[in-house]
Amino acid sequence: MHKSETFLKNNDTIKKENNVIFLNIDGTIKNNSNNQEKHDLKKLKEYLSIKYNDSIYSNILKEDIGSIYYDIDNVSLGILFELIERYNANLVITNALSNKNNLEEIKALLR
Repeated sequence: MHKSETFLKNNDTIKKENNVIFLNIDGTIKNNSNNQEKHDLKKLKEYLSIKYNDSIYSNILKEDIGSIYYDIDNVSLGILFELIERYNANLVITNALSNKNNLEEIKALLR
């Protein structure tokens, strides 16, 4: 299937039971393009702190912020959101960020 096509085309009934999606975001929704290297990550940290009125961004490495902000594949992310909605799923994320950031920092990164 081509990435630009809608992932779920049929009109299947949405499942009501709780489901869980376990996802390692590296290589699935986060690509390895390293687009972050083309941007001023220090300014991005300042911008996000102001935008969300949250100083938590000062505790997070600028490379981690840049990786999430610039290297997420929007098509893959859209497919993931559609799966979560269609199957009433909760999401469990694992990746390198979960090894070095606490829960509140990860939530801030994924805003």
